Amino acid sequence: MSAPRDLAAFLGDARPVRDDLLATLAEATQKVREHEHPTWEDLYCLNLVSYMGERMAPVLRRLRDAEARVSELEAVAATVYRAEHPDSGITLGTYTTAAAAREHCESLLRRELPTVSLDWIQDDEDEGSVAELVAAIGEDERPTGYVVTPVEVASEYDEEADE
Repeated sequence: MSAPRDLAAFLGDARPVRDDLLATLAEATQKVREHEHPTWEDLYCLNLVSYMGERMAPVLRRLRDAEARVSELEAVAATVYRAEHPDSGITLGTYTTAAAAREHCESLLRRELPTVSLDWIQDDEDEGSVAELVAAIGEDERPTGYVVTPVEVASEYDEEADE
């Protein structure tokens, strides 16, 4: 087996393919598959294949860039945010941003107390800590029971972490 080749070197400065060219290449591929292939030299098919071959560098660039992005995303552990009212055992939803999770909690509380002033309490030193929604009633802040909990989502299974 030969050493892996550097795809980037083959592609040079090719830009990723535009959607309109991708559609044209897909149509040409369909024509190659579906037309009647004569028993003699198939000039129609050769012409289409040549046309597609001359335009493959941008397609390969787009594929390479997409695969690289997927690999980056798969390698990163993500954090999602769970909006909940743990005292009542209710999970409201899981969101990709803390702001969306907080909005859900606030929206539900405002149905009961539309004019109350709300604030989030969280350990300032730890952005990964639980945030608790409190209501300002007069001079006092009272817990509402609503919290937003950051939850780390692993990108792969770690057998040793399971113990």
